[in-house]
Amino acid sequence: MNIIDENNLLNILNTSLVTRNWDDIYDNLNPKSFGIIKSRQLFKVLAKIAEIIVNKENDIPDKLKIILLKCLGNSCLNIYTHIDYDPDNIEYGKYFKKLYANLAEDTPEFRYELQEENLCFPYNGIAEWTVDYIILNCDITLSEEQIQVLRLCIQFLCNLFTFACNNGNSSQCKSIKNYLSGTTFQNAIIKFICFEDVSIARAACMFIHNALKRFDQDYFMWNDKIHVCSQLLKKVEDLQCAKDALLCLLNQANVFKSVYEDISMENKLHLLQIIYEEAQDVIYRHEKSDTGFTFCQKLINFLSDRFCKRSDLILKTKDTYLNNFEPMEVIILLDILGVLTSEVTDELYIIQNNRSLLINCCYLLKSLHMCGKESENYFTSIQKLSDVAPSTQKIEYDLENHPAFGFKVGLIRVIGNMSYKNKTCQDLVRETDTIPLLFDCCNIDARNPLIMQWIILAIRNLCEENLENQEIIRNSTKIGVMDNAILKEMGLTLQENENGKSIGIVPLS
Repeated sequence: MNIIDENNLLNILNTSLVTRNWDDIYDNLNPKSFGIIKSRQLFKVLAKIAEIIVNKENDIPDKLKIILLKCLGNSCLNIYTHIDYDPDNIEYGKYFKKLYANLAEDTPEFRYELQEENLCFPYNGIAEWTVDYIILNCDITLSEEQIQVLRLCIQFLCNLFTFACNNGNSSQCKSIKNYLSGTTFQNAIIKFICFEDVSIARAACMFIHNALKRFDQDYFMWNDKIHVCSQLLKKVEDLQCAKDALLCLLNQANVFKSVYEDISMENKLHLLQIIYEEAQDVIYRHEKSDTGFTFCQKLINFLSDRFCKRSDLILKTKDTYLNNFEPMEVIILLDILGVLTSEVTDELYIIQNNRSLLINCCYLLKSLHMCGKESENYFTSIQKLSDVAPSTQKIEYDLENHPAFGFKVGLIRVIGNMSYKNKTCQDLVRETDTIPLLFDCCNIDARNPLIMQWIILAIRNLCEENLENQEIIRNSTKIGVMDNAILKEMGLTLQENENGKSIGIVPLS
């Protein structure tokens, strides 16, 4: 460990205040030292730094504020623990400048007060000063150095309550929480989420993320949570910390539903896409986010019920594109449910108990299939290669951009997944006459890639240890071999063997 001359640093700080020459401070004060020395070696220097920065009469330049704030921010990372210090025998001015002056001079009565926990430091004054600085500089044009000061103020507060407050809700940190709970301050932090300087935006997002994890759920006012979500959504694509903060907020009880119902459809889609990506991480990659976000029963039920309520919108796209986002909401909800039912997890068990969802999927699949058969529309199966070849121009639209693309597959996926080793779901599919429907859908379809494979998996799950479902398939009667236009375009055809028990693909004669 490097030996640091505390008295020499104190002398430099005091002299510079008198001469107004800050070069010696720039040359000798190393902010990194305040994050590695676990002793009282720099306690008086830290107190002097606090005194300098909170005293308005010092009128120090922004460059010096930057260095001092770095020292203060590093000191509370893993060295000092905050302790509220409120002796009765000192005249307080705003920001505790007299307290810090006495601590820097090592006044006996104050040394006695702190001797039991010599790694504690009263950050009250600095916290209040940084809060005021953030509020005062929220709506004005800032220089590059002022932007750095602002960022370091936010980072200091974030470090303070994250690392130096052992329990953000304890009495020892009551004053800190009070400073951070003001509506004006919180509105400033929320505004900085979309600040043009990315370093400020990142610091604001990290502040919100850590505050949500450290403090009670009522830290942000209820009406603000919707606005916070809307602001964070704007930065999710640019900042991972914005996504983390958003997931922390949505993980609080009843927040997702309240926020979701009150935001625009565009923001709904953005939010659902984030939930979809999170579901993939949880189910496929088994990654648990440090945000603590979980797919609890309330959230899953809300997503399922929302899908059931809105799913009929997809039928309105039968003959045309809807020039709005509403069908996309249904599509992403179905994708989320498909992911959540893909593995044997608690999420699957929750969804398997939702009979309404399964019934909705079965009848919606039937409606889509019947619509496609009634006339030529966006739900009609495309089985000819010539219909999708770019050179033919028979189809003047992009298949993949229409809401119907892959939707039948999504329904079949959820039906099959919900039926996995669950007799109640298996029986419900049979009782809704969905098994024959699945066979009728079992054709190559350019609008629903891999539909045959998903149907095969669904049939497998429906028949596993379910004799009634097996019997339905066993009693099916073969009518004949259907004429397959796709194979004919490839110069092939289907042909039964002599006993009629198997079918093969052979060249056209």
